[in-house]
Amino acid sequence: MKIIVSTFFLIAALMITTNVVGQATQADLGKLTKGTVVNGFRVDAIYTDANDKPIGGRFVHARTGFVLDLLQIQSVPQAYTYANTFLVSDMGEPHTQEHLLILKGNKGRNIGVSEAMSLTSSNASTFQTYTDYPFNTAGGNEVFFDIFANYMDTLVHPDYTKEEVAREVRNWGVTEKPDGALALEEKGSVYNEMMSSMNNPDWRAYDKMLRLIYGEGHPLSLNAGGSPEGIRLMTDADIKRYHDANYHLGNMGAVVSVPLDLDPSTVLSRFDTIFEKTEPGQSSRKFPTLKDLPKPSAAPAGTVKVIDYPSDNPQQPSSILLAMPATQNLDVTERMLLQTFLTVFAGESNTNLYKLFIDGKTRVIDTGAKGVNSWMDDTPGDPVFINLNDVPAQNLTPEMAGKIQAAIRNEFARIASFKPGSPS
Repeated sequence: MKIIVSTFFLIAALMITTNVVGQATQADLGKLTKGTVVNGFRVDAIYTDANDKPIGGRFVHARTGFVLDLLQIQSVPQAYTYANTFLVSDMGEPHTQEHLLILKGNKGRNIGVSEAMSLTSSNASTFQTYTDYPFNTAGGNEVFFDIFANYMDTLVHPDYTKEEVAREVRNWGVTEKPDGALALEEKGSVYNEMMSSMNNPDWRAYDKMLRLIYGEGHPLSLNAGGSPEGIRLMTDADIKRYHDANYHLGNMGAVVSVPLDLDPSTVLSRFDTIFEKTEPGQSSRKFPTLKDLPKPSAAPAGTVKVIDYPSDNPQQPSSILLAMPATQNLDVTERMLLQTFLTVFAGESNTNLYKLFIDGKTRVIDTGAKGVNSWMDDTPGDPVFINLNDVPAQNLTPEMAGKIQAAIRNEFARIASFKPGSPS
């Protein structure tokens, strides 16, 4: 079966707004200023609410470089811990690390056991530029610090084995067929997951689109989960090399929210103690940042690719996915404005593109699609995606993709022509 991906360009200008506020021993947020050092952390910014009341700040651990975004919110204590994990291949090293670190080895298994006994919930995910390990606990403040310390030790000093790597990544097993015959079977937790994912048409389309947006071989175009072909090549040496290059406190950070009865000074002091135990001594190691990534090498505007995927039905409806290049450099406010624009431009039945392509009374092109949606990635360059879903097989052609591209460009141009204060 086939699915269509295509690229086109958008130039957008949005109003930019920013709001950032700099030797202390007590972290009175209202008195801290940028550059102040508190319990081993350097103040980088103070965060305020809508009434300009301080509610947290960004603190950088002076010795290791760990970035801590600390907020005081009256809820259970929670942490969104992450490691910067830029891709180096299609083997899926960051995805495999995620599985191994929190599931394997005595330390990984201990996290699961301790969470089950302490009213703690957790998760983990792998993205193009980072891997996250969020958790929250209803067990109280002391449990929170214990769990956080366990995570730091496990992420930086794992103890999983080569055998666990093989079983988690990809290995050979023996399976019995219905007739009793034995057969070799390729398996592994990561391998099975990505085999299923990469047989999904939407996954295939997105994977191909990233390569069109950033260029083949660019770190942001590679498969974060790992392609089945790449996973087959990965060894325990690759896993160790990738962990040694990325899982250090200076390449990690966390967004932490604590209740009001836990003052920031205490949090900083406890974290400083945890970090000293996790990674003692002064760290001078430098890690790559998003600014160090090469510039995208996008396919020419208007490029159309037809992607095959396995299906029992050759007439299976599929998607036409379009994207704008990663040429923007938006701040938080601009991202919010663009995301808001997209929700009224392409989505529900009252949006512009729904009326252009889906609504039988107003559509200008009969694509046969059942719906349209849009989103913006948080990867560098802020690429935007527009997807028409359930397009009949006979309309999955480069010609149809070209017509859709032109119609979307015209709609952008029409909106851009509105005068300030226009009812439209």
